[in-house]
Amino acid sequence: MSGVQLQASATGSDSSAGTRSRPHPQQRQQVSVAELSDDGEVERIIRIYKNFRKTPEEEWDEFRGWMVVLATLTASITYSAALNPPGGVWQADDETHGYVAGNPVLYDKSRGRYLTFYYSNLTSFMSSLYIIVSLSVKEWKQIWIAFIPPLTSY
Repeated sequence: MSGVQLQASATGSDSSAGTRSRPHPQQRQQVSVAELSDDGEVERIIRIYKNFRKTPEEEWDEFRGWMVVLATLTASITYSAALNPPGGVWQADDETHGYVAGNPVLYDKSRGRYLTFYYSNLTSFMSSLYIIVSLSVKEWKQIWIAFIPPLTSY
């Protein structure tokens, strides 16, 4: 078993200082946990701890849960980025320049940069949705059922 290190406290003869000096390295002693308890309490605690160990299936379920949390965070960030694109949107129509209210400013100013943002954001959003659905469903047959409503809505 792992040992617990006990240190003997060496106090100076001067009590007015109120400080303890560090023990000399030779005063340190290794004591095992079993030596601290004679009534078998430590063994009982260890047996209880071993019973609380997670099975591989429980560990996988916990991992899936954390991955769903991360994918949900990614989906919410990419969704908000799609609603508020970089540079904002035009607030009013401008017929002289051909701007339409609600269109992204970046699209009219730098189309290549906007399309790079758009497709990267779309890929991230759809990937995170796929991860959320695939990790939320335990049987693979149910995944296709989960994807039918979004696909038929277009």
